[in-house]
Amino acid sequence: MLFRGFLKDTEYPAEKRDLVKHAKMHNAGEGVLEDIRSLPDKVYTSASDVNKELENK
Repeated sequence: MLFRGFLKDTEYPAEKRDLVKHAKMHNAGEGVLEDIRSLPDKVYTSASDVNKELENK
């Protein structure tokens, strides 16, 4: 998935706002940021956890 590069080196657990902040720091495009913003507000324990949520959209 495209977002993985922008979330590389993210420290987990992470909240959605942390994922957005990290992606912005890595110059993610608006489409990637919108995908991350569309995630449920919860604590994500891993990149796999984020990926599962995005695949369910």
